Amino acid sequence: MGYIKKNNTTSPTGNHIVRFPQVKSYNQLAHLHYLQGMANLDKVVVVTGFGEVGPFGNSSLRWEMEAFGEFSFEGCIELAWIMGLIKRSEQTGKTSGDVYIGW
Repeated sequence: MGYIKKNNTTSPTGNHIVRFPQVKSYNQLAHLHYLQGMANLDKVVVVTGFGEVGPFGNSSLRWEMEAFGEFSFEGCIELAWIMGLIKRSEQTGKTSGDVYIGW
């Protein structure tokens, strides 16, 4: 067996951040009132989502590989999650009551 350090410390957790655009208020969009009634909404096609699938997973992972030539810690977590190799977990200990959130 190998040597086990008694005061083992862990490395910092990953900082995976999904950024969403800021939504403008009604007053900030008031200058666009002249567009109201311009299109017949019964005949408008709405695209509700899009995606990219490739050898590096999705577009953010592809960009990370193109820009830096390797995945960050967060990129590795995301790829493993996409591939179903790890799952996010949020549990409460039955006896201790401690909350665990992680992968």
